[in-house]
Amino acid sequence: MVWYLLLPAREEMLEPAGTNIVGIDLGVANLAVVSTTDGKANRFLSGRAVQAKRNRFFNRRYSLSCAKKPHIIKRDQDKEHRWMKDVNHKISRTIIRGAQKVVNSAIALEEPHGIRERVKATKK
Repeated sequence: MVWYLLLPAREEMLEPAGTNIVGIDLGVANLAVVSTTDGKANRFLSGRAVQAKRNRFFNRRYSLSCAKKPHIIKRDQDKEHRWMKDVNHKISRTIIRGAQKVVNSAIALEEPHGIRERVKATKK
């Protein structure tokens, strides 16, 4: 018998690694907002096209569920997951490349605790 012990740990960074901080704010309408301390490299990464494509995936899943075709739904869900993983990877590369252009930079990411309570994802 093998036992594993997993202990979560958090290390607080007291001083930033660089003098120029690149802040990243994750959101719903804009997937990410990147800004620097000097305000010269602000960038908004819109989520409008992503949301539109996810809505198309949802509508297709709904119509296939009405037609009772679960095998096609599963295949399309895998396709959606792969596509969303690719989109997230491209966004992260864009952020990193932008931060590399800033001299002596450190990336600060928002902490998304309590985001479900703050953000309403449904429209009335």
